Amino acid sequence: MSSDTGSFRRTFPRATFVRRRRVGPLDAAVPHAPALATAAGEPFPAAAPAGAPASADTIPPGSGIARAEAHGAQRTAAPAAHGSQSVIATGTPGEEPLTRHYGTRRVTTLPARPAPEPAPKAKRPTPARPQPIAALHLGSGDPLLLLHGFLLSPHCWEQVAARMAARCEVFAPALPGHWGGPPVDGPLDVGKLADEVERMLDEKGWRTCHIAGNSLGGWIGAELARRGRARTLTLIAPAGGWGSPSLTQFRVGLKFLALVPLAEAGKRIGVRPMDNPVVRRLAGYALAKHPGRIASRDSSAAVQAVLQCAAMVPLLLGGVRHPALPDLATLGTPVRLLLAEYDRVIPNRVYARRYLTELPDSADRILVNGVGHVPMLEAPDRIATLIAEHVYASRNRLRAL
Repeated sequence: MSSDTGSFRRTFPRATFVRRRRVGPLDAAVPHAPALATAAGEPFPAAAPAGAPASADTIPPGSGIARAEAHGAQRTAAPAAHGSQSVIATGTPGEEPLTRHYGTRRVTTLPARPAPEPAPKAKRPTPARPQPIAALHLGSGDPLLLLHGFLLSPHCWEQVAARMAARCEVFAPALPGHWGGPPVDGPLDVGKLADEVERMLDEKGWRTCHIAGNSLGGWIGAELARRGRARTLTLIAPAGGWGSPSLTQFRVGLKFLALVPLAEAGKRIGVRPMDNPVVRRLAGYALAKHPGRIASRDSSAAVQAVLQCAAMVPLLLGGVRHPALPDLATLGTPVRLLLAEYDRVIPNRVYARRYLTELPDSADRILVNGVGHVPMLEAPDRIATLIAEHVYASRNRLRAL
């Protein structure tokens, strides 16, 4: 024990010492004030209310320690004048400020600021569902007729039409009995579909036009070219390359008949529940080599077109009685044949044989690599370029791309 402590004990033999507290320098260096006052035989006043400054009236005269604490309280009450240290802490929201005195230091607990609420996340806009289209009509220039395939709609031509609109007046109608097209009564065949398309051309004043057709649309385009309505003809994975009647014709008919119960079940379930990622993926597998390359809107339009097609059964029944295409060698219009490399609907090795062998030697025969039965959905740039080349470019024979 130091000499200072020894002299203090001799002065106050009955003083009681307390443990040091890590609060303030004064509390850590001197004994507890009430104990010192008791040891000196002087009364110690009651504690002042929290936050009330100590005054000289409450300090017993002659008490050095009491005067020291009063001086500390005055320094606490006026920290700016004496340069004492104040500590301000935060409490919980809604509490009143609480001031605590620890020797010469004052700790004031203030209500904590409420944490800012996180900004609500912006909801991703839900894409609008495709709506039925009676016809696409856009652009200016040479007339160009685009014909979609069986069970589909003009939606499958939207991307190609937008690219061709800069140089052509594009017209892509919905075929009768298909989603967005005029209703049908009774059996339906390619001849009746061609008649309806001719009527549309007459209404627009198009005596002739450039024609591009996919699948069933290619078959109709060949019929229109035989009637003299085509300036050029682009066949994209065309149907109709079989005899009538023939085993190949029945095979493709049975393939589409298998879709009838699925389509009827989908109609009972409803278009909205059926338009889900799983069904769109399955539909994309039938239409494209890489279903992931098809835009979600195009897949949704394809699913809705199948469910809304009223011409499925009438066209399958009428196609059995419809005669096959006449000899394709008699076509006098410039023809370009585009075959899809991965056609899962009508594979080339079986269904494209007539087109490959009977078309005139001047016709372009092109194999489009890496695409499925409806290549406009996964490769619109290439298809639009091939159509534009055939409309405007020279008649040189092209090789496989």
